[in-house]
Amino acid sequence: MSLLVSAANAVGDYVVFATKSQVVASGEFQVHLGTFNSQLELVIKDDLSLVEVERLCRDHAIDHVVVPDGDSFAYALAKGHAWTWRGSITVLVMREKGQPSRFPGVTFAKTVAKVLLLQAANLRPRIQVRVLKSAIWKGHSLLPVSRDPVTFSTFTETNNNSFAPILTDQFFWFGVLGKVSHRKNLPLVASALAAVNRADVALVVAGQIEEGVLDLAQPALQRIRDRGGCVTIVNRLLTDIEMDDLIRRIDCAVLAHSNEGPSGILGKAAAAGTRVVAAGASSLRIDCRNIGPGAEWAPLKESHLSFALARAISQPGPLPSQNASAGEFAAGLLGHKP
Repeated sequence: MSLLVSAANAVGDYVVFATKSQVVASGEFQVHLGTFNSQLELVIKDDLSLVEVERLCRDHAIDHVVVPDGDSFAYALAKGHAWTWRGSITVLVMREKGQPSRFPGVTFAKTVAKVLLLQAANLRPRIQVRVLKSAIWKGHSLLPVSRDPVTFSTFTETNNNSFAPILTDQFFWFGVLGKVSHRKNLPLVASALAAVNRADVALVVAGQIEEGVLDLAQPALQRIRDRGGCVTIVNRLLTDIEMDDLIRRIDCAVLAHSNEGPSGILGKAAAAGTRVVAAGASSLRIDCRNIGPGAEWAPLKESHLSFALARAISQPGPLPSQNASAGEFAAGLLGHKP
């Protein structure tokens, strides 16, 4: 959101930022938007339904609305709820595909149904539905696409937020980064790395870790330590500078996702020239194929993931890739010319 606020301010747009009270009270809001207080009008609304957003538009004479996490909003529009305000609206859908199912064909059927609904919404006047894709996505889409932008914070070696003292050169560093939920399968990643059975490997887990995840992973994390490896846990929200520094410093980013969808960590790793090992989600498999030699995908099983992690250690560092820009992303959502 900070990217959109900056882009709107840069062309002289007046920004009204509407969000829920719990968002304003969160650490994420303070880290990413706390410095923009003088550049936007903050409106706290715990009801951001379609009807309430239209009321907000009338109250503030809004010309263009952006709904950045707009899956439910888009489905409401597709199911017949009219957009009656005179201004235009862009809705960004985060999850285009149906989530995996154990039953054959169900995921495909859910995806087809979603796409048809989204197309129906996109055909209506003054409405554009865009689909979020990964930074390195290539291909064709039936709907307008916004590729997840890759930006890096300005960083100097003297910055106190550097992870340089922690990530020592004696180890090959794997990283599980960002918001570490149960769907990121940390216990499986730790077990797979322990199975590599090398004393020169290390794992850094950094970001907000969902309750219960570390407890489940501790036995495997201890096995890594017992075999001579290193484990570092940073269980807190990282600043943009810290996250960018960490992505640059680790040797390999590990993404083992149960759910489908683009990964900002993957895009940044590719742009930074950091190797990627991914597992699970088919969206990650496609992204790894697009990255090329700098990435490998494996099924979400310990043996397959362990082999991929072992191979990553012996591979040379990949070259940085050219991914989606912040300007391209902002222009698509705000309706500006890129």
